[in-house]
Amino acid sequence: MLAREALRPVARASAAAHSLAEGLLETRLPVEGQDEFGAWAQAFNEMAGALEAKIDALSAAQARERRFTADVAHELRTPLTGLVGESSLLAEHLEGMPAESRRPAELLISDVARLRTLVEELMEISRLDAGAESVHAESVDLGSLTRAILRSRGWEERVRVDGGEAVVESDPRRLERILANLIGNALDHGGDGVAVSVGPDFVEVADHGPGISPEHLPHLFERFYKADPSRSGRGSGLGLAIAQENARLLGGRIEVESEPGQGSRFTLRL
Repeated sequence: MLAREALRPVARASAAAHSLAEGLLETRLPVEGQDEFGAWAQAFNEMAGALEAKIDALSAAQARERRFTADVAHELRTPLTGLVGESSLLAEHLEGMPAESRRPAELLISDVARLRTLVEELMEISRLDAGAESVHAESVDLGSLTRAILRSRGWEERVRVDGGEAVVESDPRRLERILANLIGNALDHGGDGVAVSVGPDFVEVADHGPGISPEHLPHLFERFYKADPSRSGRGSGLGLAIAQENARLLGGRIEVESEPGQGSRFTLRL
């Protein structure tokens, strides 16, 4: 009885620490007396208060970032529509242009297309943040879908597909978004010789490119993150983040394994 009474503050502190670790940030300990346990409870409460304030501030900053992303995408959409129409008109007249004008026009058309992709990705990430994206599940053969993606994008000669029929209940539009992103990334960074393996509940995309350094791997699915420190790559840094969010919507995840000089392997698990 004496031991139980003496250790009651310890048990209470243990339970409070467990609650705090589970995300109950409002957890506090009663401060009783001026002994070591009272000082311990006071210190714990100060720590919990500081942690709660910090997380509240981070949550507010994240909400502001999401609103900013949505606002930017919305504001860019209207002028971009005009630019896309004008660049399409310009593309129709490239052959009739003088040689010295054609190259700048081609660069302009290419940059407008990249800007359009960026705005579309910003719009999609904003819808995902707002929870406005829904899943329409149906029977999908992963092998057939993968081959259809390759045909529609002209990648058939550059990508090998292994595996037979693998039917899952999922959203084909979101699966196509994920797989096109992973295969496109593999071709961009690994060149030809990309291999896609289809299993009963996964699709693996492997390349023989330069690989990814270990320090970059934990950040690959963060928004706007680029492993290239010069940020000179063509992508926006949103593609893998969007792919991972779509995978989560489908109840799955994307895993990555890579070794410098040995290539990379991205696996969609459903």
